[in-house]
Amino acid sequence: GFEIALEEAGVLPVDANSGPENLLREEGTFVFQPAGVVEMEFQVPGESAADLARVRIKSDPDADYAMPLRVRIAVSGAKTGRLRTFWSGQMGSDGILDTGPRAIGTRVRRISVSIYSADAPGPVGIQQIVFE
Repeated sequence: GFEIALEEAGVLPVDANSGPENLLREEGTFVFQPAGVVEMEFQVPGESAADLARVRIKSDPDADYAMPLRVRIAVSGAKTGRLRTFWSGQMGSDGILDTGPRAIGTRVRRISVSIYSADAPGPVGIQQIVFE
């Protein structure tokens, strides 16, 4: 992986223990009540870009909340400007979304993870997002 910071969660957590800071940690879960598309914005700190070859998103299929279903991951090599799609599709029913490794990484400064739908109504939970 490489150093990355969450800039904008796009939605508030359901409670103080379920915040978006849990996304980039081993423990905890980001739980939120979706209202339309939820866009989470991440940024590589400093002045350099990173090589993004793979994204993995993990949710718990046995938890009391829904899992993301339709997801789009978009990237930009600049701090501002247009994002282009890196990956788009559905999370598996096992709670694992893995874009798979790419032979050649994409230079990124910003990464946007958009959740378009969930596999059930109610709050949605994401345990972790790993950028490699």
